[in-house]
Amino acid sequence: MVDDIKRAPRLQGDKILWVHLMPYYQQSLKAAFDYSPAHQIVAVDMAFCTMSDLADADPFRALAKKLIGNAMNGPYERKLALVDRLLDATHADGVIHFCHWGCKQSAGGSALLREHLHEAGVPLLQLDGDGIDERNSHDGQIKTRLEAFFEVLEAKRAESDAQDGASSGESAAQSGSVEAKGGAQ
Repeated sequence: MVDDIKRAPRLQGDKILWVHLMPYYQQSLKAAFDYSPAHQIVAVDMAFCTMSDLADADPFRALAKKLIGNAMNGPYERKLALVDRLLDATHADGVIHFCHWGCKQSAGGSALLREHLHEAGVPLLQLDGDGIDERNSHDGQIKTRLEAFFEVLEAKRAESDAQDGASSGESAAQSGSVEAKGGAQ
């Protein structure tokens, strides 16, 4: 793993927050993200779903609290709050949500996640598939949808860059106007 970390490119491309399971056998996903300077997964929500302290003096009580408060347990708002915390911490450019066939939480919450991220202005790609049995996944379709998602992220970045350029141009014009007015006095 240390060698993998050393070989990994510097974080410079699209930062992706991955939500739910990852189909590790999916070749199109491996090609898009493995050692890629253009697109990088910065966090996976499943790794952070129980990030709470075990501060209670009673270890069984502490574990019970941790399980009950898990983002994968209870109302979907817990998952949305976790996604928000991870977006804030990682400054991800977009979210990929893999809806594993048969998972009631990922399928049932997908509309809530879509609406929540839409309101926040965060691009979302929802992929349906089987995270366990590669015979039930469609690599070509996933590759096409992934490429389209990357185009959305690129367009959003270009729009943001154009707005930044326009606002810095306005600032320069306004400061020039102030200087001209000040010089005329």
